[in-house]
Amino acid sequence: MSKLLSIYVHIPFCRTRCGYCDFNTYAGFDYLKDVYVEAVIKEVSIVSKSIVNAGVVHTIYFGGGTPSLFLPSQLDKILKSIFENFQCASRMEISTEANPTYLTGDYLKSLAGIGFNRLSLGMQSASDSDLRILGRKHTFRDVSNSVGNARSAGFSNINLDLIFGIPLQTLMSFEESLNSALDLAVEHLSLYALSIEDSTPLAIQIANGELHEPDEDLAADMYLMASEKLDGKGFSQYEISNWSRSDGTQCLHNLQYWRNLDYIGFGAGAHSHYAQSRWENALMITDYIDLITKNSSLNHISPASTNLIMLTNNDEISETMMMGMRLTKEGIVKKDFSERFGIKLESIYAKEIAILLKRGLVEWIVMEDQPRLRLTQAGRLLGNQVFLEFIRD
Repeated sequence: MSKLLSIYVHIPFCRTRCGYCDFNTYAGFDYLKDVYVEAVIKEVSIVSKSIVNAGVVHTIYFGGGTPSLFLPSQLDKILKSIFENFQCASRMEISTEANPTYLTGDYLKSLAGIGFNRLSLGMQSASDSDLRILGRKHTFRDVSNSVGNARSAGFSNINLDLIFGIPLQTLMSFEESLNSALDLAVEHLSLYALSIEDSTPLAIQIANGELHEPDEDLAADMYLMASEKLDGKGFSQYEISNWSRSDGTQCLHNLQYWRNLDYIGFGAGAHSHYAQSRWENALMITDYIDLITKNSSLNHISPASTNLIMLTNNDEISETMMMGMRLTKEGIVKKDFSERFGIKLESIYAKEIAILLKRGLVEWIVMEDQPRLRLTQAGRLLGNQVFLEFIRD
């Protein structure tokens, strides 16, 4: 059986930059859209020739930035280049992120027509005051309209992103946002605690005393409330920040990351993990286009790559543990670990596992006849402390 490969395409274009955003995104570069598309297509062709027998592509994910700022015809060109240059599964998960402000029914019908079958909307909150603090330009009505348009276009797998721990947000106001999201009857929800990144407008506002820092204890209460509510509404938590209504609506692309399997990233700032190596493309749109156009790199798989890191076996083991422990239901399967690395899990981490078991942060369970190690409910709140235990020198 051929191994499975995932492909990520980064679209770093935005109309404005949100106050909390620290992603690799840029505003004011719309004039480069067509040139950027051609650069991505060229990178796809170059990389595909460098990694023969890479595996069967089973997921493609367009992230950003704001992929929905691009015309369906532009996105279609990139998709077709992937189909032409890689071996692709007959049934694939093809996702795109989208800003709910700009989504019309005709646009979404066009996306569905070229192959997209999963949509992820940046709702963030149903509260106008929360959205203003975050620097978001949309309203909850935009989200509701976008979900309705997506349903009419044929999308049956829709995700909404929500943020909790926003300054001035209360437990009640977050619950109201969560209830509003649930009323839209989507298949998937991603809930993220707000992270204050250095030098962002939001970080500057907090430093200047214009806003209070997020309350970590309150954010933890929000997370626990959401977990309990979603469990009662037919959602199953399968990752620290992600819930789905059924196994068929889990994000297969992100599962590729959490299982520490191979993926190739295309576009400015995209990351890749392949054949026990990792690389990152140039961040700036203009630098990325220039490197692809010159195509002068001899040492990296992609000419846009700015670095290449060869991973040791210890690196792969540590990353597999840290990513896999995020999977709250699946965890780390003992059999899969030993088959992948040729050594038993307990042979490497007996001491660390014993400590975490004693602290009540992890547990052994048997599911589908396979013993596995996973986080407890308490461990989900203290995930970073757990992950640090599995770093190997």
